[in-house]
Amino acid sequence: MLLIARTAGPWWTSLSAAYPEQGMVLDSLTTPGNVIELAADVGELEPGEMLYSAATQFGAELGIEVPGRLRFPPYPAATSVLRLHAAALLSVLDGTGDQQRRPDVLSELLLHEARYWRTSAHRAGLALPGDVGLADEVLRRSVTVATLLGASDVLELAGLGRRLEGDQPLVWQRWLSEMYPADEQSGEFLGTLQPDLLAECLAVEVLTAMEPADLEAALAGASPTQAERALTVLGRADPGSELIKAVLRTDPVTMAGAALRVAPRFPGQFAPLVANLLSRVVIDLPRLEELALSLSTPSDELKDVGVFLTRMVIDQHSSETPRPKRAAWLALHAQRLAETNRRLAASQSWGQAIEIYEALEASDPGRYRGELVINGVNFAVNQAELGLLESAGKINESAIAVLVQLGDDDPDEYLPILVHAMINQLAWRAKAGQLEIQPKVYADTINFVRRVVEACPGADNTSLAHALSNYALYLDDGEMPQEAVRASAEVVDIYRELADRNPDAYRHDFAQAVKSHAYFLARADRPIDAVARSAEALAAYRTLVATYPAAYTGELIDVLVDHGTWLLMADCPAEAKAAGREAVTLANQRPAIHAERLAAALQLIRDAE
Repeated sequence: MLLIARTAGPWWTSLSAAYPEQGMVLDSLTTPGNVIELAADVGELEPGEMLYSAATQFGAELGIEVPGRLRFPPYPAATSVLRLHAAALLSVLDGTGDQQRRPDVLSELLLHEARYWRTSAHRAGLALPGDVGLADEVLRRSVTVATLLGASDVLELAGLGRRLEGDQPLVWQRWLSEMYPADEQSGEFLGTLQPDLLAECLAVEVLTAMEPADLEAALAGASPTQAERALTVLGRADPGSELIKAVLRTDPVTMAGAALRVAPRFPGQFAPLVANLLSRVVIDLPRLEELALSLSTPSDELKDVGVFLTRMVIDQHSSETPRPKRAAWLALHAQRLAETNRRLAASQSWGQAIEIYEALEASDPGRYRGELVINGVNFAVNQAELGLLESAGKINESAIAVLVQLGDDDPDEYLPILVHAMINQLAWRAKAGQLEIQPKVYADTINFVRRVVEACPGADNTSLAHALSNYALYLDDGEMPQEAVRASAEVVDIYRELADRNPDAYRHDFAQAVKSHAYFLARADRPIDAVARSAEALAAYRTLVATYPAAYTGELIDVLVDHGTWLLMADCPAEAKAAGREAVTLANQRPAIHAERLAAALQLIRDAE
């Protein structure tokens, strides 16, 4: 049970829902009196301390005396909590308190599993080497490959049989299916070694010991789904970059595509390796385009990979490349450059794309008008980010005139773009000092956005949220804090609804919206309300950091400092100091990156004292 539980917390409370037929029995067995809750915060305890703490609690619950001096093999700081708890429980049940000479708990479980493989292989009639050690190694590799790749359909299952043993594919296929039958509800054609932690341990042990040629023979030619499954197992195991590099090299193009898909789930593991891998292999243009287009909205750490891929596509273009295709790729490359804040390079690429589209439109009026105006809007945004507000305004104003005409013919396609262009135009005029504080101008634009969102299926509430966010800033600059609070509250409501429907896509937008709303509440001299909203923002950011620590820890520190500041305004210095201390702890994990945030957190603590 310890190993099956992959996450900290009261996981047992959901068991009865997962097994409704046995729900009453499970509920009775998992009452608080029967479940041993253990601390699971690795950040506060070293592995040795956690082992001793867990063993002591297990011993007290089971009525077994635990020796005052427990001996365990050394465990790395990043060792799974569940693995440590399992080792602690094993030491208590053993009764000796000495785990130094005992195999690691997962290794011991794999030895038990190996006996199962051996027995079932004999029954299935598999042709194995006469030497027992060699036979066991063949079985270990076979189960590892099956665990990594799996099978989503009959063809993949048959391919596994051929991959494992060319002379007896059907026999091996049947052996795997009988040993690890698929769960009918999963839609898969093959089950896997359970629990997941055991499968991950086996995969790392076996793959690390394999020669490059054997590794390639085992994994090359996998389907995209199988490659993604294999990298997911390795991502959870976190074996280090060298093993992941070796696996990526077995089939660079397929594995690179899979790595791009799984990278957002495992920040820091795959993204740094993909560009290096792709730079070392020759990829034909269609596959290269496929990889580049797969990054429709790249995560922060994949944005550089997106630039690299679009650049590689453009570099393979020739004089034979159709001009519309080249213009489209130049525009996408410009977008990727802008996402990495390489604004000057983005301007150059957009300029080249627009030049081609202008020539195409001149030779065939109307055909490329949409592409030309959309890229004009994007180019204007990039110019504004470079501080060239006058240039941005002129380009954008021309685009707005064309979008009004295009919106009459195809409102679903062009009115949402018109909305963004109009919002940008107002924001740039205000920033350039060309627009006096005239809330009615902005309010009229907001009302227009509402009508577009209601009338066009192609538009969504993110357009309205974007408009309202800018409006709130505009009102705040104009010393109208109460109006800014109302506008930002509507932004929160929009993103809350979107995040409820699609958490992965909108949770970060929701967290940012709540953070901003707390700021406007504080500006409106409502610190208690600001504290409540920033607490909600903290909860959202903690969820984000739990999944993507590298991407969102900095923003969590910012929210903690804001939360502490609002607490000080609400005359709660002790709570403010606690928020500051948590921010300092997080910032100290990467002080070089979070130096300014660390200084802000330390200042908050001083202010609270």
